[in-house]
Amino acid sequence: MNTAAFNCEIWRAALLAFPKDQYEAAQSVGMRADQRFRRIVFPQILRTSLPALVNEMSLLIKVTPVLAVVGVVDITRAAVRIGAETYEPVPPFLVAVAIYVPIIFALVSLQRWIERRQVAAEAIA
Repeated sequence: MNTAAFNCEIWRAALLAFPKDQYEAAQSVGMRADQRFRRIVFPQILRTSLPALVNEMSLLIKVTPVLAVVGVVDITRAAVRIGAETYEPVPPFLVAVAIYVPIIFALVSLQRWIERRQVAAEAIA
């Protein structure tokens, strides 16, 4: 519920930041409401909200099970347990980092790819 509330606030802020003049201009050239939203409004609010959404997603990954199989809390707890049993806390945490970093890196890379694609599409249009 907390994540849903944050996501709603992110989308609400992006909608409030959207310039109403562009919506009115699209309306004046005869675009239907669905066309205005799909072609004018949504691409711009997505671009505005994408960094915050990715940040929220990476936080969600850190506090909930990843892909319903591996959880950050589970991995961290296992690293603590193994470190306590072996009296070597660093190696288990290095393994935990080796698991977390690729997941977060993939998410951030996806965000960058989407942003580059949007910029390229705007340059063409």
